[in-house]
Amino acid sequence: MHGSLAGQKTGDGAAGVDDALVSVEPLLELVTDWDRFIGEPDASKIADLLHAHASSGRPLGPDSFVEKLERRLKPQKSGPKPRKRDECTRGPFEPGEDD
Repeated sequence: MHGSLAGQKTGDGAAGVDDALVSVEPLLELVTDWDRFIGEPDASKIADLLHAHASSGRPLGPDSFVEKLERRLKPQKSGPKPRKRDECTRGPFEPGEDD
């Protein structure tokens, strides 16, 4: 059997054994560490976290992820300022002093 479910009994049936409701093998292939899978926060806790972070505008993730985003999204230096044209280099449709 896979993971920590091998040989465990729950209720009146054995864990890791097919029954009328479930075929075990596909589930064991999807989840290899059941203790960790079951220990994950439930959907309502995840929804609360998402809502809190969406309300604050802060990204949700490990510190390393947030720091990487902050480095990427911080304001960058602007490019060079456009030079002003003198009268000799003014385009034909740009207003000049004689307009």
